[in-house]
Formats: sequence, C-alpha cells, structure tokens
Amino acid sequence: MPSSLFKGIVIGGKWWTNSNSPFSLAGGTGSGLGSLLSEVVHERFRKAARLSIVVAAGDTGDVAVQSYNACLSLSHLVESSDAIVVLENNYYIKVAKKYHKMERPTLHDLNSLIVKDLVTLFLPCHRITEKGSSSSSVIYDRSG
Repeated sequence: MPSSLFKGIVIGGKWWTNSNSPFSLAGGTGSGLGSLLSEVVHERFRKAARLSIVVAAGDTGDVAVQSYNACLSLSHLVESSDAIVVLENNYYIKVAKKYHKMERPTLHDLNSLIVKDLVTLFLPCHRITEKGSSSSSVIYDRSG
C-alpha cells in the first residue's frame, strides 16, 4: 500500500508541516507518480500544506497522450493540493531564446530558468531602500 510505504519514508510523520511536489504533467512516470504522492500526502497528513509544482509540456512532445495525462493529473491535484503552480515549457523556451540567446535550449537550460523563478517564489529577499523602507527584490539577474 503506497501510504504505508510513504509513512515509512517520513519517519512517523508527526512533524510533517508542508509538502512541495515538483513533477511533469506530460506523462510517463512523472505525472502518475506525482499525482499519487500528492494523494498519499493528502490522506496521511491532512493538516500539512500541500503545494504541487507542475511543468506543462510544450506544444510538441515525446508522449502522444500528454494532454490527456495532464488533464488526469490536474483533476487529481485539484482534490489533493492546497495550491498548484503551473509552469510552461513553451514560456521558458521563449525566454531562453529571446533573452539568453540560446538557439536550442537544452532540458538543463530550461530547468535552470525554472529553478531561478522558483527561488524567488520560495526565498524572497528584502532590501532597505534609500528612504529606509523595506521592499521586495529578486535575488538573481534574469539577463545573465
């Protein structure tokens, strides 16, 4: 049973406060396993905050049924997640080509751009302005 396996991994589970689950929506193992883990966390740790971070595939992909897989995964995530962050490969491909001058961005290039965006989501930085007030600031430079 998946929940007993997961319980064994998270020793006892008494102090579990949140869950961040990143995975692909396109298909294969990622969308199915990611959805299953989200459901198990939802069942076992009802009070824990559950955030799912999903990457939607591009217009063309390796999996013929990627749109169907995405719909199935999202339907499960809506029920088992408190929030869902949806990232799109197409957006990051455009950013890589336009702003970083990459002709054919690799998966590693796209993942690096995604991580930079997620860092600003999870680790916002504050700085003191000249007038002494605090303001949010990004902690990386997208241009380089």
